[in-house]
Amino acid sequence: MGISGIRFFSRLGIGSKIMATLSLVLIICMSTLTFIVVQNSRTIQTTEANKLLINGAAREANLVQSILNEIYVAVDTSRIYLNDYILRGRSDEQGIHRIQHHKYAR
Repeated sequence: MGISGIRFFSRLGIGSKIMATLSLVLIICMSTLTFIVVQNSRTIQTTEANKLLINGAAREANLVQSILNEIYVAVDTSRIYLNDYILRGRSDEQGIHRIQHHKYAR
């Protein structure tokens, strides 16, 4: 506020000066409150976004884990069958039955 602003303010009546001061205080308070609300909103949104990402990653990890478990069962069952085939030199019904009832084949 330059000299002309001060002259303008000094020419105002007491009621106008009070209203101008109250308006300025109100604007400062509203700006401060707006800043605080925006900061809190940003913090809450960041926290919720992180939770969403963590839950999504955990869901995908569970899916991958189940797929890997199925692959492990298939490979282990194949290993049992191949070991039996190599040891016996042939495939027989008892070997197939034993593989079907193996603890991983359930």
